[in-house]
This record gives sequence, C-alpha cells and structure tokens, in this order.
Amino acid sequence: MTGTRQEIVRSGVWYYAGQTPTPVHIVRQDYDVAYELFKAEAEEGTPWPEGAPKAPRLNADGDAYYLLFGPVPPDQPWAVDQVGYMTVDEAAEAVVARFGSRCEWE
Repeated sequence: MTGTRQEIVRSGVWYYAGQTPTPVHIVRQDYDVAYELFKAEAEEGTPWPEGAPKAPRLNADGDAYYLLFGPVPPDQPWAVDQVGYMTVDEAAEAVVARFGSRCEWE
C-alpha cells in the first residue's frame, strides 16, 4: 500500500430509507482503495480485472475522498466505501446520488 493516512474531513447524518438516521463521514486518505485491492490480488496471482485502473486514482495533492457509514470505528484503517472521489464536494454529493434519501452535513 502506498499510503496509510486517513482523516475525517466532514461528518453528517444520512437518512437510510429516508427515515433512519445513520452517521456518515467523508474520509480523506492518501491511497486508492480499489487499486490497492486489485494490486494485492494480482500479487497473489489473480488476473487484473479488465477495465480496472492500472494506477491509483488520486487528486493533485495525492488524496482521494471516501464515504464511511456508521459510527467511526476505534481503530484504523477504516473500511471505507470502495468508490473514491477527487474532492470533498464530490463525495458529499455522492451520498444522495448513489444511495438516495437526504443527508445533513455538520
């Protein structure tokens, strides 16, 4: 893995099924979750998935933003959603676009 830093940069409440309040966090980290998983599997002999990126997808600062649903676990690394975003705003918009319902950010 090329990086190990994770930091919560925004928190809020997402309403599962439009009714159940669920904590949601945007995590900035310095590695691409999906790329690192593909890379680890390839090192064990699994063929690289067709169409999967052959390089980490990170922004100009070397970071990506991921969603973390539920309470923040006490230990890192946190198991974030595998889809990364280049900005905090993209990640915030993705909560509603991908999962529906509303989200209220702090």
